[in-house]
Amino acid sequence: MDYANEIKLLMSNVTQPCISMYLPLSVGNESVQAKITLKSLLREAETKLLQTMRRPDVEELLSPMESFLLESRSWEKRGNGLAVFIAPGFFRHVHAPIEFSRRLMIGETFHIKPMLQLLNNPGDYYVLDLDLGKTRVFYGTEFTLQEIELQGTPLSLEEAMQYDDPENHLQFHTSTPSRGGEGGRRAAQFHGHGGTTDYEKNNILRYFQQLDVGLQNVVATSGAPVVLGGAEYLTAIYREASKYSGLMPEILAGSLSNTQPVEIRHTAWKIAAPHYRQVEEKARARYSELLGTGLASNNSEEVLLGCYHGRVATLFVSLHKQIWGEVDPEAGTVTTCEPEDGQSVHDLLNLAAMQAIAQGGAVFVLPPEEMPDGAALAAVFRF
Repeated sequence: MDYANEIKLLMSNVTQPCISMYLPLSVGNESVQAKITLKSLLREAETKLLQTMRRPDVEELLSPMESFLLESRSWEKRGNGLAVFIAPGFFRHVHAPIEFSRRLMIGETFHIKPMLQLLNNPGDYYVLDLDLGKTRVFYGTEFTLQEIELQGTPLSLEEAMQYDDPENHLQFHTSTPSRGGEGGRRAAQFHGHGGTTDYEKNNILRYFQQLDVGLQNVVATSGAPVVLGGAEYLTAIYREASKYSGLMPEILAGSLSNTQPVEIRHTAWKIAAPHYRQVEEKARARYSELLGTGLASNNSEEVLLGCYHGRVATLFVSLHKQIWGEVDPEAGTVTTCEPEDGQSVHDLLNLAAMQAIAQGGAVFVLPPEEMPDGAALAAVFRF
């Protein structure tokens, strides 16, 4: 799932009131326990909404939940957390691989802060399952992995040789059974002139050079890490052929044909993750370097107003804290107060995150113990 687009969709909603429900999914008992929790959250939402709305309007607003509760197969066993968002004319549910804490929020905007944990690591990486019969290319994040196509790029040695010098007299056959029983993934056999190891390597090298050009058309602008998989001799030849600087030093050694995507993702993410931890570490280091210069702050009011004014390049937000109140960006004022009914004021940390994202800032949502200086909000400013 593209969580960035889901968050943008939630932020684009303009109807009110906005109801945000978060709950964990119990392993092995998702539908039963989730239904109980959702019904409880629904009753709480109804009680709060009836304080300011007519019952027929509340019933109409919450009506999409009736069919959703009946369709447990659509959301059971789909992750460790579930989020449901309801507004007039709007209903959305999101499965997450992380466990959400039980929470109900009602306000003028959706409460997206727990969702932002899914963006802490951009997580974009690629896996090349190198094979002479058919190479597979995967796009992955910390939580997902899917096979993609490289348009106009040969994905087998046979295909690459069709466009190579016909004078090489290479006869390449793929008549042997496919690797692991998968259609289209056949082992390579070489026959003909110059069938030495060096000759075979030279053909593989040219194939991988073509493959590398296609890969770089996809990844070069992002600089995303690439994890190589397959036989070690193939990964070594690919490193020789590639001009891409983002190849990870570790590989997924051996055939991946019989490996489930979830297993590939789990192992590949361990290889790619340090690349993204460095991103957060660099952001923290930048914050520490600039603190006291006017280009970084842990003052919640200053940071919040900076988010509205487009000053924030990097925002750190405490996940489990709330600061309730109102903000007037034009007057440059922030007023804090305790909510009486959960509807009249906002979680200012949620507003800060939404504004930072809208202004193109990077956002890290962290547990309180991991926040810079233990602050509720901290930021690096653009100016």
